[in-house]
Amino acid sequence: MVGECDACEEFIRHSRGFDLRVQKAKALEEESEAKRYQARVEGGDYSDPKALSSGKVVINVGGDEPATPT
Repeated sequence: MVGECDACEEFIRHSRGFDLRVQKAKALEEESEAKRYQARVEGGDYSDPKALSSGKVVINVGGDEPATPT
């Protein structure tokens, strides 16, 4: 709402434009992911579509006790 001072009006207008662009990009991303998931299901792939982000792999190449990772 414009009062006696309108110094921030241009900033508000620009930041609102950026907000709308970000919201549109997020919506497009969600639509794309939904289409990708649907294609997986239609292709018979019911596995988890999200890869694990971290973990440890320990390989014991001999001996009775696994080595402790460092």
